[in-house]
Amino acid sequence: MNISQESNSTQENSSKLKELDPFIQENQTNEKIYDKITEEYGYGWEVWKIILATFCIMTVSGYCSNVFSILVIAYKEIFNLTDANISLIGMLFFIGKITGSLSIGYLTSKWDRRIIALISTILIFTINLVEGLWLNYYFFVSFRVVTGFLSRCIDVISINTLCEYLPKKNRSLVLNMIWCSYAFAPIFLALTMKYTMPNIQASGIRSTLLIYDAIILLTLIAQCIFLKNSPRYLILNGKEKEAFNNLCNYKNTNEV
Repeated sequence: MNISQESNSTQENSSKLKELDPFIQENQTNEKIYDKITEEYGYGWEVWKIILATFCIMTVSGYCSNVFSILVIAYKEIFNLTDANISLIGMLFFIGKITGSLSIGYLTSKWDRRIIALISTILIFTINLVEGLWLNYYFFVSFRVVTGFLSRCIDVISINTLCEYLPKKNRSLVLNMIWCSYAFAPIFLALTMKYTMPNIQASGIRSTLLIYDAIILLTLIAQCIFLKNSPRYLILNGKEKEAFNNLCNYKNTNEV
């Protein structure tokens, strides 16, 4: 494609975006157009789907962060852990978290962030499944770093995607509610333990992990269906045609 064709394509996409709102001035950029459409259509079904997906993702991230501390007594019995071992396992997880925080910007600049989030959730599901079926100390310790890294990837991507969909009105309220889902995970885990391991006995840890793995699987399904790249992200990455299609869908779902 030569320069003139690229220019014509850009102008065509820009004019299509302007069709979404007849009140937009001709000299506005695509980013400004998107901002205006977001504010005009507010909290429609498309936004609520992203909120639901983000809630599920943050619940999984909260589970990854708290599962060891909640089940530490059972793990201590299974693996004969010393206090030094317990401290090491906790440290490894947060090393993964820090590494994820430092590298997620680079990763999303190289690859599609929706794909990164999906792959991360698939890996978390797989690791948790193996941990539940095969209670092995070396596997568990080794993959605490990986789990920390992956959980940071999914919560950063989901929160950023949600922010780009939310209108300014009540944005802080919605985000605070989403962060509450981070605390929902240990609450649900504690309720699960009431039935699977009421005395925190080691024999019930496998069923507890597998029950939560089923929740991670449901989260993965929700991600596949509901979590989409925001039009702003697509516009900034030169995918204006896909951004236009998303905006049309956004507009149509708000008019139903």
